[in-house]
Amino acid sequence: MFATDPMAFQALEPARLRPDSRLVSARYGDVYHSAEGALAQAEHVFVRGSGLPQRWQGRSRFIIGETGFGLGLNFLALWQAWRADPGRCARLHVVSVEAHPMSRRELTHWHGVLLPASWLARASDLQAQWPVLTPGLHRLEFDGGAVTLTLALGEAEAVLPHIDAAVDAFLLDGFAPACNPAMWTPRVLRSLADLANAGATLATWCSTGAVRRRLIDAGFVVDQRPGFGGERDMTAAYWPHAPGPVAAAALSRVRPPGRAGVIGAGLAGTSAATALVRRGWQVTIHDGSLQRPASETGQAHPAAALGPVPDATDSPRARLLRLGAQRAQQLWQPWLGALDDDDAWVRRTGTFQVAGSRQARTPERLAAWQAGIAALQFPTSWVEPLSAREGAKRVGQAVGRDGVWLAGGLLVQPDALLCGWQQASAITRTGRTIAGWRASVGGGWVLLDATGAVCDAVDLLVLAAGPATASLWQASEPQVSVPGWVAAWHRVAGQVAWLPPARLAAGAPRAVVSGDSYVLPTTGGAVVLGSTYDHEVNWPDPAPFRAQHWPEQWRRMARLLPANEGCPAPRPAGGWAGWRAVLPDRLPVVDWLAPGLAVASGMGSRGLAWSGWLGDLLAGDVSGEPSLLTRDLRTRIGVTRFAPAAKA
Repeated sequence: MFATDPMAFQALEPARLRPDSRLVSARYGDVYHSAEGALAQAEHVFVRGSGLPQRWQGRSRFIIGETGFGLGLNFLALWQAWRADPGRCARLHVVSVEAHPMSRRELTHWHGVLLPASWLARASDLQAQWPVLTPGLHRLEFDGGAVTLTLALGEAEAVLPHIDAAVDAFLLDGFAPACNPAMWTPRVLRSLADLANAGATLATWCSTGAVRRRLIDAGFVVDQRPGFGGERDMTAAYWPHAPGPVAAAALSRVRPPGRAGVIGAGLAGTSAATALVRRGWQVTIHDGSLQRPASETGQAHPAAALGPVPDATDSPRARLLRLGAQRAQQLWQPWLGALDDDDAWVRRTGTFQVAGSRQARTPERLAAWQAGIAALQFPTSWVEPLSAREGAKRVGQAVGRDGVWLAGGLLVQPDALLCGWQQASAITRTGRTIAGWRASVGGGWVLLDATGAVCDAVDLLVLAAGPATASLWQASEPQVSVPGWVAAWHRVAGQVAWLPPARLAAGAPRAVVSGDSYVLPTTGGAVVLGSTYDHEVNWPDPAPFRAQHWPEQWRRMARLLPANEGCPAPRPAGGWAGWRAVLPDRLPVVDWLAPGLAVASGMGSRGLAWSGWLGDLLAGDVSGEPSLLTRDLRTRIGVTRFAPAAKA
């Protein structure tokens, strides 16, 4: 995924098996498990070899790091041992690195061959959540979130230095060093040391002298134990030092569950609040707009689209959007409706992304863009390059240019989703407008209204007030020098419009069509067109819908759906306008400003996508979970990416 440069793309190569009845890698020429039995090997080497279940008993969480997921048999064995143990830890987290993942079809087949009937239900749960095979991290949740699996798809040497976790036990289960030496390099083993919690153990069937010496060089204390089956020895080790640097940083963010306050009831605030509730926090959302009608707040937004936006380099922005789209589909499953139910809060309609004006300025640039997308080698179930003619078949009418089909594209009714998302959790909501906050003498934070009166006292505070976040910070933390992220902030107005589908020349599209603008399938009897991006600073608050911008919105839509080109813009049935909080690189800022104080804002026009992961990121941090984002991506959304502003 990352190659030598953490931001350089490396295409994912799925598993290739030899065409016989044994599980042998065609690439490495090595077997996936011992001939003596895969489950027995997992139990002997990895469960008992890690001192389990005794080591996790009575703990709030236990984190296991694995190299070589394969068929997931070690994960299934750990899950089985956890469920069978009445003294088990409250939460079990497994982070597993796999460079060559199986397809869901292969996984299902081999589980049926290798597993006893009593294991098939859990194996089926794993198969059902098996992700689309794209590089990066994928989060799977089981037993109501008490067991999580974070799949890190990519080469171990490239991925491990970017994992963010404090690991209690390591399982090394790659192919043999003679067959796949890249799994056992000094850099890989040093990366494990960086992730090691105090007292972390390590277990592997491998007993070569070179691997043992590299573990010792990395700081582990190494021992040999009786091996499994035909293997005379196996290797066990432990970490006798304080937590490694990555583990120490992760542990420094942990807070026991208590009272949390979230300022802002939008997508960012709701994502953070619901994720904290799932992890045992008592959460109150404060937002003055909750007590005012939508006509006064400018927040009535009928429909919006969520989809990944791939680019030819798989940039940090593209990776964050992909993660957001994948995670949102998991979080919003309870509200996912049928494709033809235009009243459903969430629908998987798919998205046809038309090549934008920059990508299609010349035939040569369009060809280069198409070649770049194809070079990513993503599964067509995730992104599929299509000609305009092929795209028209998916959309149901002619489209303006070639593009890509994104099968996971969602159509969302954001206001209804926000209400349902909040009401599904035990969240207290108030209509108070928080004007400032200050640190509490006893720890935590005190929230204040415009008169200086105390509104709430919390142990953890999330600033998610959209465009007001920067001014809220400045009102609460007056200082000579303004932090760079506050100085870089600006707000941008934008609007959408909607009209009956009969006013479009060929009716509503069957899928979301996006490019330099977007047009959505019918939602609540109307078609939504968007969106403008207006940097004017003299608009009132709330931002008004501006009729003079509507003809340009219509022209941009017609470039996507050319049946409408040359048709005069009809009168829209309605419109929405609002403010976006935007930072110069168009990425959000989601970071810790101090212990127990986080900011989650700068969503721009991608709030649906960013909200897919930001709540899990922050709530996972204070719960001690492995991070949902790699460390390089965390830097891209952190406050330190902005240089401090000049002193006043």
